[in-house]
Amino acid sequence: IIMFFPLLNQEEKEHCLSLLIFAANCDNHYHSKEKNLIAGYSLLMGIAPSTPTNPNGEEIIQFFSQKLDIVKRAVFLETLGLIESDSIVHPEEDKLIKKIADSFGFSTAYIDEARVWIKEMLPLYYRGFELLGLNIEQSQ
Repeated sequence: IIMFFPLLNQEEKEHCLSLLIFAANCDNHYHSKEKNLIAGYSLLMGIAPSTPTNPNGEEIIQFFSQKLDIVKRAVFLETLGLIESDSIVHPEEDKLIKKIADSFGFSTAYIDEARVWIKEMLPLYYRGFELLGLNIEQSQ
């Protein structure tokens, strides 16, 4: 969703990007839309994308679970936005979202509310990426 990255410091941005890459790969299907979004995130944050060093993402989730609530919410919304970007939420992706929500102390109601908001916002962000000249496909 990219609107919350300014809330993160440099270390948090780097960890967030690693979490996003992990989330995009957790279902063993790295969709082209997810790749394009991560490339856009990397460009906007000035960080080169890399492969997360912890294959199960535990360290990254633990890192953020100790942060301020606003940071946890920003990271959660960015991760959920990426997962929802291809309009297909695989069981492994859903499991990851629930794991993050549990670690961050978020309720099921919060997850549901966030999903509704993300689905409303994604088309606007795709249009914004287009206006920036970044080719993020919107095909479902």
